[in-house]
Amino acid sequence: MKRAQTTKIIAACLAFALAGGCRAYAQQTAQARETAPAQETAVPAGETVSAGETTPAQVAVPAPDAIPEAQPNVLPTPVYTVPNNEAIFLETNDPDSPDFYPKLLGRYMEGDTTLTRAQIFKLYYGYINQPTYKPLDWDPNADAVLAVFDLHPEPNAIQSLDIIQYGIKAMARDPFSPSNLNFLTYAYQTIGDTATALINRWRMDRVIETIKSTGSGQRPSSPWHIIFFTHATDILGSMGLMATKPILISTSVQYLPYRTEDGKSRGYYFDYSRVYIKSPEQTNTQKQRKGLELNGVKIR
Repeated sequence: MKRAQTTKIIAACLAFALAGGCRAYAQQTAQARETAPAQETAVPAGETVSAGETTPAQVAVPAPDAIPEAQPNVLPTPVYTVPNNEAIFLETNDPDSPDFYPKLLGRYMEGDTTLTRAQIFKLYYGYINQPTYKPLDWDPNADAVLAVFDLHPEPNAIQSLDIIQYGIKAMARDPFSPSNLNFLTYAYQTIGDTATALINRWRMDRVIETIKSTGSGQRPSSPWHIIFFTHATDILGSMGLMATKPILISTSVQYLPYRTEDGKSRGYYFDYSRVYIKSPEQTNTQKQRKGLELNGVKIR
């Protein structure tokens, strides 16, 4: 499948999921609002009330001079957490710890939504220490999911079963792919399995939140940290943005532009250093073979 088609599918589906969520969930919410008891309206003082009810006390309105001037809104400076690979390894490598990686991953794969944000953080960045972490390997199952969407932009229940089959297999290689989790959300809600759809939506939201907690993404010194190249495209897709070709800023940071209506250059910065953490020699090989490119990405 062509890169442009893949990017378009991911961006469209992620934007759909974040904008409208699960259709079944939205329907449930609407039904809950319709069946919810109406809120009681306070009876103005002086009007007749039924037996057993009282009129609300009148509230004194301060004089205009007693009202303090409105203060400008001052937003707190965001606090970001840059992942510490060594600390995460130590915290998730103790079999007696509740944060032992196999325990955390098992809970995550079982759909345990009680996992804390700190535990999801350790899960995502601790995955680089697992034997199944092979970010440069091709995954035929992820491609198979995209192929279904390519042939059927709005898959029906039967086609959604294929998406679920391939999507679950793809999770064995990358349990945190926002796009795959979004595809699973869509597929499960299409077949009517609302509970599992919401679990995958929860997973996707937590992964996106985790990545965005590592920086502002707006400058090279404060990038968003990812463990797969595709996660950068997924993040932009979740924001309703269509990513274009990334530009390498350094040996650890890339700039991912996105299409804009005014034609101006805009984008976000991502730290991809963990992608090569297991095989740094691949980085050198790629540089030598591609000259001014690394993994197909232009070096500026």
